[in-house]
Amino acid sequence: MEQAEDVHILNSFKKFVIESNLIEKHDLDCTIDQTIGSYIVNTIKQFYEEYENHKIWLDDNAEEEFDIDNFVEILDAYLNGFSDLSKNSITKWLIQLKNEIDKLQKEQEKFENSSSNKSEHVLTETQYSDESKTNEKLNDIELNTDTKILVEMFPNVNLKEIEKIYKKSNKNNEKAIEELLLIQNRLDNEVIIDRDEELTEEEKRFLKEQTVKKFGMVEIKEDGTPIEVKPKFVWNSEKKLIRYYESKVVTTRGEKKFEYKTEQEEEMEKQMKATYINLKPARKYRFH
Repeated sequence: MEQAEDVHILNSFKKFVIESNLIEKHDLDCTIDQTIGSYIVNTIKQFYEEYENHKIWLDDNAEEEFDIDNFVEILDAYLNGFSDLSKNSITKWLIQLKNEIDKLQKEQEKFENSSSNKSEHVLTETQYSDESKTNEKLNDIELNTDTKILVEMFPNVNLKEIEKIYKKSNKNNEKAIEELLLIQNRLDNEVIIDRDEELTEEEKRFLKEQTVKKFGMVEIKEDGTPIEVKPKFVWNSEKKLIRYYESKVVTTRGEKKFEYKTEQEEEMEKQMKATYINLKPARKYRFH
């Protein structure tokens, strides 16, 4: 908001100077630089703050409180002819500028209040969104009292699954309760341990039973006592090492040896093959 006020004060001063025929519009940026602009803005803002602190309203006698002579003297060094302006015209411009700034502040406050109200409205909507969804789900099954009772009895079971079991049991509430009890026990038995504390004996026994049931094999003796066969977990299995030499598999069991040749020897061998002449005769002759 302060930056907007500064820009508005500076633009209002430029407009006042142009209307007073002190400077042309195209010479404004060259004449009113950042230094004189900051002086104008800070001086006028300080003047308005003093009036707000003392709760004195601006009127036609503002020149008695505001040191216009000093203000005019400094600006006359940058703008020739500024001292020729009457104090009454400068005072009217200050009063008009104050009214414009007050109007801007009121509009900004209205905008901030409206935006805060919107954000609060969005927060309330998000807070009660989950509750509204659950209420909608309950309203969908409000006509069927039996289904509503099942939902209240088994809150951990999904609504669709409750309706499905209720229809499967031919809308018999007792059969549906039996099926849902089995599902509830299954959900309760699915123990998920996610803590650093030591396991209790019951949890260890339960995990052992689940592991043996899943991976092990249980045999029963003739006298009826069970024999637990624990599964063998191989964590570090032996890996077969394979050796390669010149893209060929090599082991330590007596394969043929490879002749190692350098690049120069290979080039010499190619040249020898290119210039090799076989001096042996094609056939052997025997004389009788």
